[in-house]
Amino acid sequence: MNDRSLVEELVAYLFVGEITDKRKAVDILLESSLEEKQVQDVSLEFENVLDILCVLNREVAPLNDTRFKQRNDFYTLFVYVAKHKEIPLPVLKEQYRFVVLLDKKGYIRPTNDECDTLKEYAYHCVTQSNSKYAREKRLEVLEDILICLEGDEKNDRFSDVCEYLEGELEIDSVPLLLMSGYEVVDSAKLV
Repeated sequence: MNDRSLVEELVAYLFVGEITDKRKAVDILLESSLEEKQVQDVSLEFENVLDILCVLNREVAPLNDTRFKQRNDFYTLFVYVAKHKEIPLPVLKEQYRFVVLLDKKGYIRPTNDECDTLKEYAYHCVTQSNSKYAREKRLEVLEDILICLEGDEKNDRFSDVCEYLEGELEIDSVPLLLMSGYEVVDSAKLV
């Protein structure tokens, strides 16, 4: 039933189009009169997001070997992919590779007092994790550390993570790749 509940929440997110408290979007969905076209559109969008997640799972890192096996993290990754359809798949792969690296190194944890951004993400995974607020905060953190357009000034969260990595890995600067107008962390050079 937990899996069914999660699928309901993911589909409801696509239907409502925004993050809500746990089950609120499901309640809205269940109380709505759905037209066949809406059902088809949401079904197709759900399949598209799952297809992308399957590619990430198969070609970058199995979800079951990452923090994304946990319900809260998976919800955040699903919403990130669904919300950012404009991001090309090769860029998504590199973004996912970076988050997996942060996870594997143990940097994303609520006790990480050296990096407020990664601590904040982890904190919102464990505290009121199904609240709208916590879900929105997790998504904001992912967006801030992953979405960096070519030529844009780096935001505070991205800079915080880079400074932390430079200290932890004893490097001068975090290497970046330019891909389709996005600057993404070159995780291969951080291993």
